[in-house]
Amino acid sequence: YTDTITIGDGVDAVLTADADNELALRNGINAQKFSIYQSYTDASNRSWLDIGYQNYGGRTAHWIASKALGTGTEHDLVIGDNSNKIWFRAPYGIITFLAGGSSRLEITQNGILPFDTIFPWIDGSQDIGTDAKRFANIFTDKIIIGDNLDAILEADADNELALRNGTNNQQF
Repeated sequence: YTDTITIGDGVDAVLTADADNELALRNGINAQKFSIYQSYTDASNRSWLDIGYQNYGGRTAHWIASKALGTGTEHDLVIGDNSNKIWFRAPYGIITFLAGGSSRLEITQNGILPFDTIFPWIDGSQDIGTDAKRFANIFTDKIIIGDNLDAILEADADNELALRNGTNNQQF
């Protein structure tokens, strides 16, 4: 039984118990990193998960990353459970958000792909865009206005806009 385990030359890594049932990796004011290996042939050929700190533009950030060198393979990283998760798909640079076991949103190098309806929160009080920040173009087949299909704007042909709602007469 011991309160502290020192690994290395006495200053490399220190494992200690911060409290009951709480294991800590610390070494004074130095940032620590923990690596969990999937494979390790040698220092040039390996695959692992990194947990630690990384410096980005003068700011320190928490870091969880899948890494690989040489013949090692970078693996996907999943945060969550089987039904609800964020899935970082390596090496494609794709982030998928899943809820209830189904894909809901995917972010790729080419854009954002929703797999479901995009809607504002409950009361319709949220805007898409602002006076200062607007979308340059919106490409759509039709625009439905009102909560009971009050009016539908649709392109009948090139350069032809139609206002309709089934067989009801429309006014513009």
